[in-house]
Amino acid sequence: MLSDRLRLRRFKVPFTVTNAMRMAFFLVFISVSVTGVLTVTTSRGTFSKSLYDYVNPFHGLEIVAPGSLLEGTIHYLPFLVVLGLSVVTYRPFCYALCPVGLFTHWLEQIGLYRVTLLREPCVDCDLCVKNSLCPVVPEMLKETALRPDCFSCNRCSTACPKDALVYGIRRTVGSPKGKAGKKVAA
Repeated sequence: MLSDRLRLRRFKVPFTVTNAMRMAFFLVFISVSVTGVLTVTTSRGTFSKSLYDYVNPFHGLEIVAPGSLLEGTIHYLPFLVVLGLSVVTYRPFCYALCPVGLFTHWLEQIGLYRVTLLREPCVDCDLCVKNSLCPVVPEMLKETALRPDCFSCNRCSTACPKDALVYGIRRTVGSPKGKAGKKVAA
């Protein structure tokens, strides 16, 4: 929303690219974790580190007094980079690096609950795409099999004037009607 107010152009990186980056980083993370433990020696002692510690932007929310300029850069740079990228792209850390996001993406593919498009009431007005920053909505309208992570923010379904996007238990394809003739997620 900040980029809209500042009239900045947003970049939409294809999900296949971000998911490939996230998988590659996850494999590097696992291989580094299995092959050995990284250690850092400072004036305060020797500490175990993982590769994730160097790219985790949430460490930037910890207020610490770094011992040197290099320690301060390593500590705060990922946070500042993600903060800057989030102005021009949607959830850059979640889609490009986060190993938890990769795991939840796999779980979402088999999950019972999800936002689903009911094709019959949809009039292709694209209000759901315009009112939601989420990259899931355009992929959902294309009915692609593999879609980006949905954070269930519900912006797309509240923007739909025809209630064509619903959140609920996912049904098998081919059963567009539930009990008493009510439409349910397909």
